Amino acid sequence: METAIQTGSSGICISSSAAPPTNKSITVEDLTRILSSTVKHDDANKAITFLGMLLNYTEEDQINMGFLAESSTGKSYIPLELCQYFPEEDVMQIGYASPTSFFHDYARMVKTGSNKQTVFMVDLQKKILVFVDQPHDMLLQRLRPILSHDKKEIPLLITDRNKNKSLRTKHVLVRGYPTVIFSSAKFSLSDQEKTRLLLLSPETTQAKLKESISLKIAKESNRQAYKETMQKNAERQFLTQRVFAVKKANVKHIIIPQEISDKIRRLHA
Repeated sequence: METAIQTGSSGICISSSAAPPTNKSITVEDLTRILSSTVKHDDANKAITFLGMLLNYTEEDQINMGFLAESSTGKSYIPLELCQYFPEEDVMQIGYASPTSFFHDYARMVKTGSNKQTVFMVDLQKKILVFVDQPHDMLLQRLRPILSHDKKEIPLLITDRNKNKSLRTKHVLVRGYPTVIFSSAKFSLSDQEKTRLLLLSPETTQAKLKESISLKIAKESNRQAYKETMQKNAERQFLTQRVFAVKKANVKHIIIPQEISDKIRRLHA
């Protein structure tokens, strides 16, 4: 069953021959209100991030996001909190990965092609990769074709040591497209990376700081009670179910109405 998501000024609607029970219009204002239960202020950032993560379930409309800000501004907090609304099997949270360890840890051996060549497959298709810190520059370079959607599968040759401690070449096939999010206090990204990322920066207002501190106190004063409150929150439950419904809807493409497409075109004219 093929499905499309249509966007408009009134909200986000799923169009499907078998619409899920949670198929009711939800506006961006509704979304930010629900997300505000754990992410205070940063309305634009959390809405953009959540909707970007939701694009993960399309065929090829995934986007990549980078949170660039100084330390202790909550740049990794937003994506990590929003991950809670998505199925665990779709989210990969990584603290740090060297250029080769990423491929070693997530690869599985498969046979591919007409000659059934054995390769190591890293399947990132419809995965949300959240790097708590900026990945190694070489890792980003190796993922560039996937991040820019040049090809859905890219072959890589990396070196590895065998049991005799000698180097050998390992054939790795990386499959996409994933949604990639990373946080960094480093503002000197190369142009190659900047063109592949939607760059965001969290707010640093006093109002946000005060509400964030109050939330942290509530959480750490009684962690179990805080967790139970969030689990029982009806709107959070609805949004989690809505994400699961979108995943199961087999969305292929995002349809932007002509009037909105024309408006975007005029803004960039």
